[in-house]
Amino acid sequence: MNRFDEKTHTYYMGEKEVKSVTQLLPPPRFYCTPEQLERARMEGIDFHNRAKIFLYNRETFGDPELILLDEWLRENEKLIGDYVMHEIPLYSTRHRFGGTPDAVFTKAIIDWKRTYYNPLYMALQVAGYHVLAKENKIIKPTKKHLIVYKHSKGDKFISKNVWNDKAEDIFLSCVKKFHIEQALNMYLKN
Repeated sequence: MNRFDEKTHTYYMGEKEVKSVTQLLPPPRFYCTPEQLERARMEGIDFHNRAKIFLYNRETFGDPELILLDEWLRENEKLIGDYVMHEIPLYSTRHRFGGTPDAVFTKAIIDWKRTYYNPLYMALQVAGYHVLAKENKIIKPTKKHLIVYKHSKGDKFISKNVWNDKAEDIFLSCVKKFHIEQALNMYLKN
């Protein structure tokens, strides 16, 4: 039985802990103070929680960010297709990892971000979610791997497609690298 511990953000397959998509990626290369990082993390959690409620009931409750998100979703209906799911932990039995896509539509995988930074790095993360969605038969393969973030003026959400033809293979190489390192460590312990 697979399970996700929300408090510790830990994925389990049976009783064995497995790494998440983001844990399998190399650390991102940017600098901010620990205080900035914590503030960004808390703002991200807050937005994800509000977006989760909005996607369940499509009610903005007058929240300015959710109104902007609703506008973006309506403007991009043809691009993204129909809503499928959001914020549901998924597991890959084939590759032994877990992850929680922010939102999945019939034609796109979406990851909410505070800002847009290295598209190659972000492509790896969304590629991991794409692997999970395909393996779990949630969507057919798609080349729409969207990063959705608020414009610097704060007046609208915008998106960038970070799909590239190498990201999924590179992500799966990160997964293999992790499992090889684990096997080598176990081998050397004995």
